[in-house]
Amino acid sequence: MNDLNNCTFIGRITKVVELQYTNNGIPFSKFSIAVNKKKKDKESVSFFNMVIWGKTAENLTQYLSKGKLVSIICEACQSRWENDEGAQSRIEFNVQSIQLLGGESKNESVQRKPYQPVKHVEKYVGPEEFVDDIPF
Repeated sequence: MNDLNNCTFIGRITKVVELQYTNNGIPFSKFSIAVNKKKKDKESVSFFNMVIWGKTAENLTQYLSKGKLVSIICEACQSRWENDEGAQSRIEFNVQSIQLLGGESKNESVQRKPYQPVKHVEKYVGPEEFVDDIPF
C-alpha cells in the first residue's frame, strides 16, 4: 500500500522561471513560491521549492512570472546525497497540477490584443427549414 503524499499550495512565484533540460532531454522548470500566513497580528512567509516536468514545463514556463499567484497540487520528494560536508538532503515538490490565479501581476509586461467581438452567424436556420422526418 502506498502512503498519501499530496500537498496543496497557493502562493506567489518568487523569481523568473526558466525552462531547462536534463542530459536525457527531459524538460523541467524549477522555481519557488512564497506562501504568506497571518495569525492574529503576526505575519510570516514560507518558501517552497517546486519542479515542473515534461510538456507541462514546456507549455507553462512562459506564463510563470515573478509575483504571479498560483495554486499548486504537488508531491513532496526528498533528495539525499553525501559530499565533503557529510550527509545532505533537500525537499522539493514535484508539481502535478498548477493553476494560474488572478490577473496579471504588477511585474508582468504582457501585451494583450484588443478585444475582438465574435462574428455572428449570417443566416438563421429556423424551424421551418428543418426536415419533417425526425427519427423520434
